[in-house]
Amino acid sequence: MRALSYFLVLAGMLVGYYELLGPGPSPSELVADLEWWRSYGFAHSRDAFDALERLAAGGFPGALVPLGLFWLPPLAILVWGFKLFRSAVLRTLCTTCFFVLVSFVYYGYMADRVWRFFEWRSPAVAATVAATTAAGLFAPSLLRAALERSRVWTAFVMAMVFAGVFLLSTEVTGTNSDMRFNLSPWPVVTLFGLLLIGSALAAFHCAAGLGIWIAAQLGGTRGLVAAALVAGALMLALTLLIFRAPSVGTLLTLTSIGAAYALVRVRVGPESRDEAARAGLLVLAAGVFAFLTINLSNQAAAAYQTKARNDTAMQVLVALERFREERGAYPERLRHLVPDFFEEVPRPRMGLILDDDDEFTYTNLGDSYLLEFSSVTWVQCGYSPPYDVAKYSEDDFEDEDEEDFEERPQDPELTALLADHGLEGAWNCQDAPPKLW
Repeated sequence: MRALSYFLVLAGMLVGYYELLGPGPSPSELVADLEWWRSYGFAHSRDAFDALERLAAGGFPGALVPLGLFWLPPLAILVWGFKLFRSAVLRTLCTTCFFVLVSFVYYGYMADRVWRFFEWRSPAVAATVAATTAAGLFAPSLLRAALERSRVWTAFVMAMVFAGVFLLSTEVTGTNSDMRFNLSPWPVVTLFGLLLIGSALAAFHCAAGLGIWIAAQLGGTRGLVAAALVAGALMLALTLLIFRAPSVGTLLTLTSIGAAYALVRVRVGPESRDEAARAGLLVLAAGVFAFLTINLSNQAAAAYQTKARNDTAMQVLVALERFREERGAYPERLRHLVPDFFEEVPRPRMGLILDDDDEFTYTNLGDSYLLEFSSVTWVQCGYSPPYDVAKYSEDDFEDEDEEDFEERPQDPELTALLADHGLEGAWNCQDAPPKLW
């Protein structure tokens, strides 16, 4: 009965926060019935909340007042859930809902433009990132819960997790033709939920697990010191894999957190050396599995991009040049390459599933063109042949910034590959999806 009461309160809070803090309709939209998924945004249309809105609009530190006010109830219900449940799955669910409620507050008050732009996708993406983050936090506990049932069940769960992460990493592109500016929010899950937050949490578990195991082997003060040093060293190495040229502050912060996390888990873990060693190996296994799953899936995504650019697109680029040589101009549409050059226009594959979004976008620019395709993690790969600068005078560029025309370096191997096919243009995407931090 208490569990039912808890989930009823939690569900009511999720709906209430959504309706209260969502961007809400514009005045002109109030005259019509809103779609079922649209929030009424009561906090933005009631005089009682004006003071909080002014504080939020003024930025920090004043914005901490409305944020803190609305974050307290989710925190309270999270504490209630942890006292009520011992199940790792239910605690993960409670934590997921807590993150969703917190994101509703932040995006309702501090970044309502994002919510308004992405419409129903914004809370859906927030919920997905919240779920992946909560699962990363409780990865060791979830692995232990699965092992308590059976090894077969554990193998099945791990296979499903790997499949889910792989599909998110390889199938989700950064563009969606149904949205303005051709921009999709779904790579937020991959970039931040997995590659940033997920990888960092997995690294913490790896560092802590190895530290716990070392402490169990050595025991006493020597074991604690060794645990902190080993955990910090491993966290340092993994941080260099996650971040591009991290600052000294980032390295010190994450290394310190990794060492501290290991010490905390040693202190609150089993006293028996054998049990502590097993606990350490379980935490380490959860971290290694999560880290490899996320980063191997990302490598697969990069491989799809490379194949689409270097193999599939290359066929189209060569055909476009041959078309121009034979007919004196580039085609108006890619379909004009059929049937003389292709039985059907090749399509760039992203992931295992070939869908309608996996296709080239072609723009004829007269004496040049732009060939693009949607890759993963918000990357839009584009190729264009070099302009014939002799056709233009300096007056054509006098209003442009010189930086816009600076030659951008390209991978020498990619340049050589293009040259092998008689092409002199350039791609705007490198061999792998970029790290954005």
